[in-house]
Amino acid sequence: MSVESHFHTPLQEAARDVFARILKLTDFQVVGRDRLAFLEETGRSAIFAFFPHTGHLDSPAVRKAVPPNLRGKLLYPAAADYWHKDGVRGRVKAFMSSLVVPNFPMYRYEAGIKGMQESLDQAAEFLRSGYSLVASPEGTRSDLPLQERQLRTGVAELALMTRKPIIPVGLIGMEQILPRGRIIPSFREDGVKRSVRVVFGEAINLDTHDLTGERRNLRREISAQLKADLVNLCTDVRTGLGS
Repeated sequence: MSVESHFHTPLQEAARDVFARILKLTDFQVVGRDRLAFLEETGRSAIFAFFPHTGHLDSPAVRKAVPPNLRGKLLYPAAADYWHKDGVRGRVKAFMSSLVVPNFPMYRYEAGIKGMQESLDQAAEFLRSGYSLVASPEGTRSDLPLQERQLRTGVAELALMTRKPIIPVGLIGMEQILPRGRIIPSFREDGVKRSVRVVFGEAINLDTHDLTGERRNLRREISAQLKADLVNLCTDVRTGLGS
């Protein structure tokens, strides 16, 4: 079964569009969409790295912000230990999540080095095949200030494996809608729609990097640049909103 038929059936895409309507309850705006124009070229793909990771609405927010003609080329690595567990409940959870965003299992530390490497190899193959990945470089949610948050190096490693660009994506306002620990979203404050901004930054292209150093150092350098870009995106937009 092809990736198209497995991950992007008409029913799945229709369900995702319906679910995304929930974001119409917010003042939802997109900044920097023109920076994605290169993805319209045949065979081009990238890694969308969104930040900060607040909750389950982050992923559909990024999908909604991407132009409709590019959504059929998006895939989301999803934590296998959370979204793709064994058993009936695990399969139901995986199916339900597939109706929100197209995703595949990504194994983390508990799967061991072999499991993590196999997941990275699969993700890299998707990228080489022309699919863009949407991932949280944090890996999990955090309550720390943006500057103090740590990025894992998986996104950087995928970029090194494939030489695909990384697109920083700032998510502003999501932390008020569905903060960590909250189950029911809060879309309004004092009767006014909460503001949500999805900001696409300039792509980080490895063609401009010196890639002759040790792999782990390269991962750290790329991750440091990504974090700086993400924090700047979020800070600049929040300042402009007066927050």
